[in-house]
Amino acid sequence: MHIKFRKIDIMCMAVLGILIGFLVPLEQSTFADSNGGSPPPGDGGGSPPPGDGGGSPPPGDGGGSPPPGDGGGSHHSKHHSKHHHSGSSFSTVKGSKHGGLIQIPSNKTDYPDNDPTVINVHVSSAKKDIIGDYEIKGEVTNVGSDALRFVHITAHVYDAAGQLVGNGDTYTTPTDLDPQHTGTFDIFVTKDTLSGKPVSYRLSYDWS
Repeated sequence: MHIKFRKIDIMCMAVLGILIGFLVPLEQSTFADSNGGSPPPGDGGGSPPPGDGGGSPPPGDGGGSPPPGDGGGSHHSKHHSKHHHSGSSFSTVKGSKHGGLIQIPSNKTDYPDNDPTVINVHVSSAKKDIIGDYEIKGEVTNVGSDALRFVHITAHVYDAAGQLVGNGDTYTTPTDLDPQHTGTFDIFVTKDTLSGKPVSYRLSYDWS
């Protein structure tokens, strides 16, 4: 009888062990389902899929160097510079016109020591004024290495036949020009000193 009850106890314990082995994993699974656990693939975990804000931006979307012509590189600025002629205001033998009178290029003999490279001359205006006088305006720049004192300019005016019909002269302002300095001049040839109608002129220079 004692042996029989012992067998029953063993069988009950075996059944209980089976039940415990089944219930424990089930309870753990139920607990995991109610409290999270590892998220399924693709639900916010891990690296973002390609193209969703991660990694390098696609070409042309603000990254890298700007395309040619879109504000990058050097800009070419346009400007105008005053052109000075060494020794003479003009280099053409035909002369140039400034509002009325044609300028004839100066000769080497029109400069002290026959050296036209000491100054640059720019004529801005050469024309008849409202009262009938002729006015020649411009500037002189000392491009030499020595100072020029009492810079004097003479305008020789000619008619259509090339005959000398008058003269006018003045000093530069200032009269003395240090190297790389510029002075202005304003020459008047008055109508009452003319022996004919001027159409051209030539400038000569002197200084000490």
